[in-house]
Amino acid sequence: MLVIASVSFYKNGLCLIEALNILGRQYRLYPQVTWIGQKVMTGERLACLNQMDAKISAYGLEKQWHWLGSALISWEQLHAHDVLVHPSYGEGLPNVVCEALACARPVIISNTLDHARLVRHNDNGLLFDYRSPDDLAAKINQFSELPLEARGAMGKSGRRYAEEYLSLDRLIDEYEHLFTRLLA
Repeated sequence: MLVIASVSFYKNGLCLIEALNILGRQYRLYPQVTWIGQKVMTGERLACLNQMDAKISAYGLEKQWHWLGSALISWEQLHAHDVLVHPSYGEGLPNVVCEALACARPVIISNTLDHARLVRHNDNGLLFDYRSPDDLAAKINQFSELPLEARGAMGKSGRRYAEEYLSLDRLIDEYEHLFTRLLA
C-alpha cells in the first residue's frame, strides 16, 4: 500500500496505524505500507510524527511500515504498489488521488468532502469512514481478497474516470463554459 502525504493529524495516519493493528489481530493480514511525504519536525506535525512512531512501535509494525520522507513522486512508485491509501479528512480534491486514478491505481479513501466525487465505491476504489480504523481495516481486507482481475478492473475504471473528468481538455472546456456564463 502506498500513502503520499505530509505528516500531520488531518492526514489521519494514526487511523491507518490502528487499522494495521486490527488487520493483524482480526484478519491475520500484514500489508506493507510505504509512506512518502514530508516529515516536518516542528510543532503539531512533530507531535503527530511522534505519536505515529510510538504507535508503530507499540503495535510492532516496524517491518510493515516504511517511511520514505520527501521523495520525487512518480508513476513508477504508484505502479509499484497495489493500491493508494488516502486516509486524510481535510482535503477536498487531493491531487495524489487524481494522479493515482490516471495511473490506473485503485484508491482506498476516506468518505469525506469531495472524495466520493473521485472514487466510486467498489468501482475505482473503496470508501471508508475516516473516524473508524475498523472500517478502514475492513476495506483493506476487502481489497486484499479481490482477485487480481478485479483489482485490474478497478484500476482501469479509475483510468477511464481520469480521462473523462480530469483531462486538460475537459478542464479547459469547463472553464470556457463558466466564463461564457459569467459574461452573459
